[in-house]
Amino acid sequence: MNRPPPSLRAMELLWWAFLASALLIPAAVGLALQPQAGEPPPWAQALFLAGLAASLPPWLVKRHFDERLQQPAFRALPEGERLGTIQLVMILGLAAAELPMYAGVAHYLVSGQVIGITILTLISLALMLLFHPSRISRAR
Repeated sequence: MNRPPPSLRAMELLWWAFLASALLIPAAVGLALQPQAGEPPPWAQALFLAGLAASLPPWLVKRHFDERLQQPAFRALPEGERLGTIQLVMILGLAAAELPMYAGVAHYLVSGQVIGITILTLISLALMLLFHPSRISRAR
């Protein structure tokens, strides 16, 4: 059964929703939950480092995404199939780009350090910019 191709507008709305969630989740957690009191556990810094390491997979997905857009075999696909593939890669990339932000939220709750959640959230937002739907115009 063939599905209709995803519209570019729907993909842009999805991108904005991911971007908004990456901003709202840390803000809501910071306002609603208090960090753990007392001395942070020794593994709290490991959460921050894990967040930094989690920024690598979305970058690799983006690199693969860009390479695939340039392949003649990909350009030969029907437009609906191309857009469906691009949408799947975009969603996977955006979901992976949220990982540093979630590690930052966990780091904040454990350590109470605002700088960690801020840095990791900014990294997530920067990674999400790599998956903007405007790249689709190059694949059409």
